[in-house]
Amino acid sequence: MLVYKAELDLLYKDETKLADELSSFFFLMEKTLLKQASEKWKDISFSFQLKEITDCLYGFHEEYINLVTSNVLRFYKHGQDIGERELKKISTKADAEFTSNFGTLPPVEEKLRHNMFIASGTTFDKINLQLNQVIADSYKNGDSYQVMADKIGEKFEQYAGDRALTIARTETHSAHEQGIYDKYGEEGTEFIQWRTGEDNRVRTSHQELSGKIIRYGGTFSNGLKYPGDKDGAIGEWIKCRCHILPFSMPLGYTAPDMAEFTEDMLIPIDAPDIKIPEDVFGISTDAFGNTKIKPTQIFTDLIKNYIGLGPTSIIATKPITAMTRDEKLTLYKELKAKGVNNLGPDELELYYNLDELFNKILIT
Repeated sequence: MLVYKAELDLLYKDETKLADELSSFFFLMEKTLLKQASEKWKDISFSFQLKEITDCLYGFHEEYINLVTSNVLRFYKHGQDIGERELKKISTKADAEFTSNFGTLPPVEEKLRHNMFIASGTTFDKINLQLNQVIADSYKNGDSYQVMADKIGEKFEQYAGDRALTIARTETHSAHEQGIYDKYGEEGTEFIQWRTGEDNRVRTSHQELSGKIIRYGGTFSNGLKYPGDKDGAIGEWIKCRCHILPFSMPLGYTAPDMAEFTEDMLIPIDAPDIKIPEDVFGISTDAFGNTKIKPTQIFTDLIKNYIGLGPTSIIATKPITAMTRDEKLTLYKELKAKGVNNLGPDELELYYNLDELFNKILIT
């Protein structure tokens, strides 16, 4: 199941805001550098004096850190909110309560600032190296100030365009996913599942991870604990758009003894059968005319009574609607086998409706 549209819209809004702020930041850097160059260019007699032009850039480093960090802290909070919503989707508790997000904890904030300081140092080192090289080459070629300024302008167009977008996309996504991951940990999530953007832009190593499940705190086979995890190789997290979901172990199954696995590797467990009346499910119809099946309070109470028994297999003995539950299960399996990417809008809505039932309850 992919991140819902509301979450995608929030991610894009955060990304766009930071990219715009970074573009303005880089244009201010360009203006400052060119002003310094216009005052000193004609007086440069030796190559070692060129450094006097770029010295003005060092003051921007701290400003860059403050700009990105303030946004990252906000993105992290958004990620925690998304994580809480994801957990509510799979909760079987009618009265589910979650840890409130009143702000970022100091240790988390310190880690985010530290990571940003390290990453910004690398970014600024590259920018300074490139700008110094442009100025040195212009001096060596005997360029006029205007020719040199045009070359500097071309560099800053790249920084304010592609570079700003790459930084914004990477920082936004990484902070969102860290917030989501930490929220799962706060609430005691046992398993997490990797989900991709499911399009042709997904890198090969992440395509192979789609649907993979690990225990919380473990590491996926690409070396990351979650998408955007900067403790892993940069090639695995830069420009990443993947997402983690909490994985709820279906009743009647247990995880294999593996660091990473998929749903089809789950191991069935023998458990006592419990026969339940058909009125434990509420039936409703959505705006598209599709049937929605949701557990009622009777079902919730029943599960609470048997929670100490471990995974339970539940058998339905009567039809709920015109379609029997076995027929619904058969349809669910057919939709799942077809693949989420290949389902039409109506099929997709029906699949998610059935998934709410059959992803939590083993019907034999």
